[in-house]
Amino acid sequence: RYERGLDWYASQFFEQCDGHRVIGEATPEYMAHPESPHRIAESLETEPQFLFLLRDPVERAFSHYHYDIQRGARDPSRSFSEVIRDSDEQSTDPARNHVGLLVMGRYLRHLKRYEQQFGRDQLHPILFTDYVNRR
Repeated sequence: RYERGLDWYASQFFEQCDGHRVIGEATPEYMAHPESPHRIAESLETEPQFLFLLRDPVERAFSHYHYDIQRGARDPSRSFSEVIRDSDEQSTDPARNHVGLLVMGRYLRHLKRYEQQFGRDQLHPILFTDYVNRR
């Protein structure tokens, strides 16, 4: 969807946000996609703040696996064990807009890319368990 441009993106997510000081969107794939930090920096005139909700990587992968099955994006006949052994799930292919199931949980790698692009002060990682316990 990146290729549709910033105006399309804004119309899909922020059309009703005129005048609001703080707006945001939650998309887990942005953290892991290798081109996201550069694309975000290139597209925005302001200095964004990022909240990263970090879940146990194994629990995150297992949950994502089931989510993919529910939405019809993954073959339910393949077990989680089979899926995580698939080399495609351990890789990233920006040309296909693909981030493997296991790659998504390699948080340090992703946070470093964002830190290089935006600086540490704009990054706010939160542990999922802390978030759940505060609610």
